[in-house]
Amino acid sequence: MVDVKIEWQPIAIKQLVDHYSFLSEKNERAALLLYNTLIAAPNMLKVFPYAGQIEPLLTDLPVCYRYLLVIRRFKIIYTVRENIVDIHAVWDCRQNEDTLKQELGKYI
Repeated sequence: MVDVKIEWQPIAIKQLVDHYSFLSEKNERAALLLYNTLIAAPNMLKVFPYAGQIEPLLTDLPVCYRYLLVIRRFKIIYTVRENIVDIHAVWDCRQNEDTLKQELGKYI
């Protein structure tokens, strides 16, 4: 079995920290739970890298983006290349969909 490595891209790390910071102003405990859940969710991709569905908002981009839905409203957007899963975004589904494409489009 091949070892699959998870790599968090800088924009995804920034989004993760932003989500934590925003929520921690209101509820530190909930923010910590959200942060830990979002950090742990991609671990399953080490075994099943194609477990996530293809992200329908990004199918017109030249890269095949997939997502994991976490806590019903957050998407962890990722790609798979050889033995690496790249985490590109931690997206709150309540945000404007066009912004997601603009953000990821910068890095293609």
